[in-house]
Amino acid sequence: MRKVLRATLFVVTLLPALPSYAQNPNYDVGPMWRVTYYHIKPGQGEAFWKDFRDNLKPVYEAEKKEAWIVEYKVWTSLTTDSPDDWDVAVGLMYPNWAAMDQTGSK
Repeated sequence: MRKVLRATLFVVTLLPALPSYAQNPNYDVGPMWRVTYYHIKPGQGEAFWKDFRDNLKPVYEAEKKEAWIVEYKVWTSLTTDSPDDWDVAVGLMYPNWAAMDQTGSK
């Protein structure tokens, strides 16, 4: 009888710890960004932007229309500290982490 009582008390003392164990402070449910940085070789800027307008932008617009992504943005770097710095960053906002994980199957 004492073993059963001890086991029950042990389980009861661990029950309040379960919700705190399941929480993750580094994760919020909601939209998330995936940002890709590009380094453009000197003299290839016009070719990059033409390729972006002709090939990537229609794909991003179609994905946005199908609600696979929420938004996309393009940033350019105005300053460079070293020759290996990025020139263009392309950001895709997904509705949640699971939507980003399923991009390979789509």
